[in-house]
Amino acid sequence: MSCIDVNIALGERMNKVELTRMQYRPSILRILFVGESAPAKGSFFYDGGCNFTRHTRSAFEIVRGRSFASDGEFLSVFRDRGCWLDDISHTPIDLLNRRERKEAIQKSIPNFAGRLTEASPEVVIVMLRRIKEQVSAAVQASGIQARIEYLPFPGFGHQRKFIELLVPVLRETL
Repeated sequence: MSCIDVNIALGERMNKVELTRMQYRPSILRILFVGESAPAKGSFFYDGGCNFTRHTRSAFEIVRGRSFASDGEFLSVFRDRGCWLDDISHTPIDLLNRRERKEAIQKSIPNFAGRLTEASPEVVIVMLRRIKEQVSAAVQASGIQARIEYLPFPGFGHQRKFIELLVPVLRETL
């Protein structure tokens, strides 16, 4: 596969990811979950089945007191309750080295701040410690008055802590 073929395949994947993301955008945004970027390969939150989807769904099930029949049902409720996932970068950066990742995130802050201004969520939930400063800078640059919460990504043994910290935010906000 040539570099051109790889870039075309990546571009097609990103178009699909962004179309899927937009299908789940709520009309009124209450809680914005913020990640680094959609993965270059593998499952994306709105495709269901990934750790982030699974454990966010678990927190919602605790709050609502019953299980969802499917990831599709959960994702519809997630949207209908005013929740949405956006990433600082809309270009996958998960395959970059640490320095390149940091540079890509820094370059994405102005666009992300613009999306924050437009969306104006009540709460911003930062999903990765390593993007904490950049999300805070984007919130400040956007001028929105949102509460910022920092949660550990629900992987690497942090699943229980993620759910424990997310449940009260959902109860207070939704």
